[in-house]
Amino acid sequence: MYYHDETTADALEAWSDSRREADLGQSVLEARANRLYAHEQAGFCTHQSAVGYRPTPFYDAQKGLKPGQYRCTDGCGTTFDDELAWVDASQDPYRSPVRIRRAGIPTWKSTSPAASPHMDPEETL
Repeated sequence: MYYHDETTADALEAWSDSRREADLGQSVLEARANRLYAHEQAGFCTHQSAVGYRPTPFYDAQKGLKPGQYRCTDGCGTTFDDELAWVDASQDPYRSPVRIRRAGIPTWKSTSPAASPHMDPEETL
């Protein structure tokens, strides 16, 4: 850990600085996870998992998808027009919150321009 031209104080300072940076990074990730958890506990989807189109669907959620589309499998079943739309929604699920649908009710809402921007949030339940 120490080099011949390095003092113990220099080495300990570098170690302390790197540990502090790691702790700060971890606290940022922990705060984000806590916000996502609270959002989910409030009944909203966080879009943290999805399936994409396959010519031969492997999962039920892939049925009906068109090439390039993704469907959220985290609780809401929203269909995204492309990967970028899903990534944007998963990175900021608070911008346009979608209620988690109740189990057994397969209601998949599309994010295509044809979807009504004035849709009642209760319609996704």
